[in-house]
Amino acid sequence: MAASVLLLSSLVMMQGPSAAHPTSELIGRWRGTSICTKADWNAACHDEEALYDFKEGVAPGHVLSKGYKVVNGTPEFMGDLDFAWDPGAAAWVAEFAGPRIRSRWVFSVHGDTIDGRAVLLPAGREARVVHIRRETLKTQAR
Repeated sequence: MAASVLLLSSLVMMQGPSAAHPTSELIGRWRGTSICTKADWNAACHDEEALYDFKEGVAPGHVLSKGYKVVNGTPEFMGDLDFAWDPGAAAWVAEFAGPRIRSRWVFSVHGDTIDGRAVLLPAGREARVVHIRRETLKTQAR
């Protein structure tokens, strides 16, 4: 019995956290809102309609996100994020570093919806809240 429990525990540890959160839970097109935290330190931020295309990443267990804001019905490319499952955060996480800002994007998948946030680093201030829904062929045709 003890050997069976040890073997089962070893198999679970070998699978790692990505076995419970396969990249397929993110793959696809997602659309929704990206809303700014209203604060003086975040005054340059603008609320946006957001569009994300998630594809398999180069590294195993990673997902590449191409992010867009939608302006007058037209997607405008904002950038790429490389997401990986973070067991400590219990979410998909990506970091962005630009000339003026560093941020950590944290996305939690709930079936066909994602609740996310962008946190400015190193301050740890939440700058954006993201709510997106997976698009189906029917919703993409609209």
